[in-house]
Amino acid sequence: MAMSKKRVWFTASLLVVVLLFLAACGKDTQGNESSTASGETKSDGYVIVWSPLYQGNSHQAQSLANIQEAVKNNPKIKELIVANPDGNVETQINLIRNAIDKKADAIIIQAVSETALVPVLEEAVEAGVVVINQDSLIKSDKMTSKVYVDDTEWSRITGEWLVDKLGKKGKVVVLNGLAGNTTNRDRWENAEKVLKGTEGIEVLAETNADWAQAKAQSAVASWLAAYPQIDGVWSQGGEMTSGAILEFEKANRPMVPMVGEAYNGFLKLWAKHKDKGFSSIAPALPNYNVLISLEVALRALEGKEVPKNVLVPLPMVTDETLSNYVQPDKADDYWVFDKLAAEEIDKIITDNK
Repeated sequence: MAMSKKRVWFTASLLVVVLLFLAACGKDTQGNESSTASGETKSDGYVIVWSPLYQGNSHQAQSLANIQEAVKNNPKIKELIVANPDGNVETQINLIRNAIDKKADAIIIQAVSETALVPVLEEAVEAGVVVINQDSLIKSDKMTSKVYVDDTEWSRITGEWLVDKLGKKGKVVVLNGLAGNTTNRDRWENAEKVLKGTEGIEVLAETNADWAQAKAQSAVASWLAAYPQIDGVWSQGGEMTSGAILEFEKANRPMVPMVGEAYNGFLKLWAKHKDKGFSSIAPALPNYNVLISLEVALRALEGKEVPKNVLVPLPMVTDETLSNYVQPDKADDYWVFDKLAAEEIDKIITDNK
């Protein structure tokens, strides 16, 4: 019997809806079997979303390369979606909501805002999505897990180091990261207390240079023109400290103690000037945090117990250990705390249980 036009239209419409749903959820293309957090068998691989703060510097680019390589070599994962908000809160909220709508299995996120992302990320958790908050943390205890280094310790160590190097007396300039970001805030919080709370230390100027070398160079060039005496540089990032050194070189100003980070271009400049008395300290946000976050996400998806907080030990380069970390044969934009062996990742996760 021939179907009516209305029935044909309804059947076709239903088919379109089903196809769209399958496209959103993903189709089994590799025949891999894995488990969901509820313990049910899932015939296709997982869809993982990574939402960084932005993709505007070499550190973020290297972390992206790390997670792309890890996903490529893991048969449990069907797809990695990079949801880059370019530092915009509303964009990141929309990207996460889109991931929820498309039935992503897990979201790994560096939150642009510690408060504005809370509702949508809690919504994701309630929808059954595994949510791993990496590095830039939000104010919620409902996430599946948080993976981070202690930036307040980063802050205290570097502030005290610079004050000690200056003998508690001198004029200092400050290069901060991305305004409004929790990592930026936490790194500066204790250092600010130490520097501004030391009677003989004067903070001449401070700016947000977004952890970018070019912006740091612009700021330091203007400061060198404005201030005949600068005795120290407190900086949140290796690229920014590289920019500071290059501007000191251009201005033919004597090198002063500077806080850095494990950016290879900076480590090369540190090694170049070390014999002339240049000194630094470089605690680091390791690029392997994204790999730890991915492993925590996979364990949660497989129904395994994971710690609510994974505090990653803070790696550090000093004057004494510089030669162990500087990589003369690698590009300037290489970050030396790059990858971590599976057994070391397992130890960090296990130690936090």
